[in-house]
Amino acid sequence: MTKPGRSAVVILADRSRSARPVREALRAGLTSLLADQQGDVLAAVVPSGSSLPTLRPAADVSVPALRPRGTATLRDDLGVLVTDLGTALSAMPEEDRPSRVLVLVVGTATGGTRWSQDAIADLVGAQQRDYAWEFAFVGSGDAAAELGIHRVLPATLCDEGVRAGLAAASGFLGRARDAQPWAPVEGFSDADRVAAGIEAPAATPTWWQRLVGRKPELAAADRR
Repeated sequence: MTKPGRSAVVILADRSRSARPVREALRAGLTSLLADQQGDVLAAVVPSGSSLPTLRPAADVSVPALRPRGTATLRDDLGVLVTDLGTALSAMPEEDRPSRVLVLVVGTATGGTRWSQDAIADLVGAQQRDYAWEFAFVGSGDAAAELGIHRVLPATLCDEGVRAGLAAASGFLGRARDAQPWAPVEGFSDADRVAAGIEAPAATPTWWQRLVGRKPELAAADRR
């Protein structure tokens, strides 16, 4: 029998080049999310392309630097993470094993060569069906579809969108931790979707973009 009231929260964080613009917002949002996980919670933050670290109390887990690396491989990363997490949990004494296992994926794209879209969907579905694991995704809705995750919160790729998305994810994790295995869990609300889907602010042009974008008559005036 698993340990009642104990949860495992494992976060797979995209650190591909596409996520670089929101890296600091992502780290700050994940730090706040971990701080929200009060009680008996084992946690880990896994940057894409990294192996699963030892699960530790959430209060002792810090968010890694998330240094950018190449293209996205979230499909392969999720396959490895779920497999390794299952192995790690199986190795724990049953009386210490969490009764709730929650996996949050935060990303902008998938990619991968070792796990096909069908294979990863089958793996996610089996963990949900057989062990009551909960999966959620914050980021690109198209990416989530490739991972077989149905609890999805699309988030705009900007600091405000990422922070709002992770705040909503924290609320979802709290509800999932409180629920009994296989019991229904309320997902993301319309308000969550509005906040995370905020329109990205216009980028401030660099000096050379302003120069190139000047009207011809202004450029000609400069030459006189």
